[in-house]
Amino acid sequence: MKLGDNNYPVRTDRLTGKTEVLAQGGWIEFPKPERDRQDQDLPVEPDELTKITGHAGLDTVGYFKGDIYNGNAFDLASVVVEVEVQNPDKSTDFTRTYDLRETFRALSDTEIIERTDISLGRGQSISWSIKSALKKSL
Repeated sequence: MKLGDNNYPVRTDRLTGKTEVLAQGGWIEFPKPERDRQDQDLPVEPDELTKITGHAGLDTVGYFKGDIYNGNAFDLASVVVEVEVQNPDKSTDFTRTYDLRETFRALSDTEIIERTDISLGRGQSISWSIKSALKKSL
């Protein structure tokens, strides 16, 4: 890179896009362009959240499994699901929240949920809901 009469070595990580310039005796990270800073995942609006649906429950082995369908015209980066286990008297035994970010490659249709860390005792029931989601940046 040339600034004025000086040339500076530049390196860019092809995986992360991180760019650094060798100056003042060390590598200094280049700030990201303004457009990249705006390229962040955005929260799904409440009316859009109602279009994210699915079915889930315990299978015959006792695993919590299900699928999520995105009825919106954009891909999702993340979906936060809350699972609640209730006792026979309807009191809550425990609640777990899962950020399914890692499981979505490009959610624009149906994705599978599978969690093995939930089990029910005698008379307990399970319910789940979608709490929030993020739109995938372009």
